[in-house]
Amino acid sequence: MFWLYLVVLANLISAIVILIDTYLVGPRAIGKSEVYAFYIGLLSIVVLVMVPYGSVTLPGINIIIIALVVGLSYMASIIAFYKALQISHPSDVAPALGAVTAISSYIFGYFFLASTLSQSFFLAFVLLVTGTFLMSYFHFTKLSLLYIVAAGVLFGYSSVFLKILFAETSFANAFFWSRIANVFWALTILLIPVSARAVLKNVRTASRKTKSLVLVNKALAGVAAFLIFIALKLSSNISLVNALAGVQFVFLLLFAFILPKKYPHYFEETKTMRGKSRILHRIVATILVITGFFVLFL
Repeated sequence: MFWLYLVVLANLISAIVILIDTYLVGPRAIGKSEVYAFYIGLLSIVVLVMVPYGSVTLPGINIIIIALVVGLSYMASIIAFYKALQISHPSDVAPALGAVTAISSYIFGYFFLASTLSQSFFLAFVLLVTGTFLMSYFHFTKLSLLYIVAAGVLFGYSSVFLKILFAETSFANAFFWSRIANVFWALTILLIPVSARAVLKNVRTASRKTKSLVLVNKALAGVAAFLIFIALKLSSNISLVNALAGVQFVFLLLFAFILPKKYPHYFEETKTMRGKSRILHRIVATILVITGFFVLFL
């Protein structure tokens, strides 16, 4: 169950990343979601530091294809996610995304990997996904809901094919070539004239603070992703790894009560959480997530 602790730590880091993302995708920072996706994909190039250590080998055509599928679905999901963040509040978007990702990874895992859950694990999965869904107040427009569903399905698809990649090659090789695929798809964003102009404009005009924040945030996201990579390698249940994203929103909820006075921009919704029904809503969701977490130990 070592993978479980890795996922919890990864979700704590991811909660911090989401808070920073909330600022970065705003009009005062990066703005256009394709620009942020470009930065995320391009920064994956840091995996080149692995090459001198001899842990990376030249891939066969099957490894290249699977890595490109993983990278494309991941980059597309990132764009859809940040488009949703620009329309709806992150505390609504992120939990719904986590639940959709868990469900889609369960479905794709069943069809592509013949993956199933034991009775106790399935109960934990249901509790975690339900609790994660209820973390959101579902304040969506039709467009933001469409982006959330698209992002969740693509995230789930990427996770399953990443597991397939682990089965085809070593962990180091899978990690390296899936990240290089991100770089490749990031560069293709520059082939779209509108996106290319937006990237070049942002490179010229973004403040040093914004650029530094992007680097720090993506370093944190990279650590979280690496921990999830190890968890996916160690665990046979991809859907459970994704369902545990609900823990991330428990951390976000704690941040919302600890930090709103210092960082009110990130926690606007706490101003409307005084009603008993809203507080009860989040309490029930938190109980379900925590219960699902502990069921995993049964």
